[in-house]
Amino acid sequence: MGPPMAEPAPPSLASTAPKSARFTGEAISVQLKNADIRDALRTFAKLTGLNVVVDHDVSGSVTASLENVPWDKCLDAILQSNYLGYVVGDDVMRVARSDRLAEERGQKQG
Repeated sequence: MGPPMAEPAPPSLASTAPKSARFTGEAISVQLKNADIRDALRTFAKLTGLNVVVDHDVSGSVTASLENVPWDKCLDAILQSNYLGYVVGDDVMRVARSDRLAEERGQKQG
């Protein structure tokens, strides 16, 4: 019998932002109660002028009370709470499940 097989790691709640990222967005205050995650993302797109594409299987709700926090940090926290992440290409941010993004990164490296 060989060595024990490693269990796949559960989705991480670590920041979805790149480790080198510093939050530089303008400070905003956000009050959300059981808001649909897609509606929250649309609001961020309007507030920031970002072009946002949300994968078809993104769903959930979010409750948040954030005061004077950089908008990019707010976005990161909201995504984390729903096991979501993002990638930015050109001028478009794509939001997807963290496990899907990790799988795609693995395919690009392999």
